[in-house]
Amino acid sequence: MLNDCYRYAAAINAKGKPLLMALLLSQHKVINRLTEMISKQKSLDSNNNKEVKESKEGEQERERERERERERDCAQQFILSEFPSG
Repeated sequence: MLNDCYRYAAAINAKGKPLLMALLLSQHKVINRLTEMISKQKSLDSNNNKEVKESKEGEQERERERERERERDCAQQFILSEFPSG
């Protein structure tokens, strides 16, 4: 970061405090990079949460379908036991 400060110092026209201004600009660059990284991570987290939610919803739907199949099987067994054919 200090090397960046010296690079900026020549370009900054501040009376007596070019190194301080350069340091502030350098810190500003770091803050901007970190802000971008945080935004990207939040976006990834949001997408992951959406995928997890969709996965859970899919699993719940499959479980409901299995439950309906079990109910149909039980109903068929009851009908066959109450009204045997033959």
